[in-house]
Amino acid sequence: INALAEAAAGQPVNVGRLLSEEEEKDSEELDKVGRPTRKRKTRKVTEYHRNKMPKWLARKAAEEEMEILLGHELTKKLEKPNPIQHRWQFVYSFVANLALTGFSFIVMDETEDGMDYYSLPTTWVQPDHTDGPYTKFKISNPKAPGESETLDASQVAFAYLPNPSDPLAGYAPAQSQMPAIRIDDMIQSSQVAFFQNGIFPGVIVVMGGDPHPDFPGGIKRERLTAA
Repeated sequence: INALAEAAAGQPVNVGRLLSEEEEKDSEELDKVGRPTRKRKTRKVTEYHRNKMPKWLARKAAEEEMEILLGHELTKKLEKPNPIQHRWQFVYSFVANLALTGFSFIVMDETEDGMDYYSLPTTWVQPDHTDGPYTKFKISNPKAPGESETLDASQVAFAYLPNPSDPLAGYAPAQSQMPAIRIDDMIQSSQVAFFQNGIFPGVIVVMGGDPHPDFPGGIKRERLTAA
């Protein structure tokens, strides 16, 4: 999970705009005499057809449909989404929570300078389905159990790995490996207990030979008497 989160956090972030089905896009190529080529139309490729394409063709189709917006405000904001997280920590936390718990939440907070975005731990967010699926979210810090706040869906964005047995639940990759994780945990716990409860002698008692008239050096076997 750490390797996945680090790889995701190291990826470049771009903001793009999907072109409409019949929107014209200027070609940057020039003809032989240096005149700009005429405008050409691009058509959106459906997800079904893109999945059927080879990877190189799918990338080309995406480039045809996507216009990269350089210097977009969202790109700048993601470099410092909130006062305590930079983009690396923000993305790392998002992916780590997704892999560990199956859910990952982003909470939006409006400030005087605009909007801040926080990647919160999954344990801090509790979805409320009373008025409909994912319509409200209860935010609470486990370290401050008396403080909580309820936000509506416009302030919370989330991603989740779907659980086939429950449409309102997520299924984490770590959950599928839980038996192996528990066994490793028990092995380590037993090793710690073994060293903590082990018998480590700190005193050695040396006993001499038992005196005997027939043996000048005494008998080299310790014998217990009533005394």
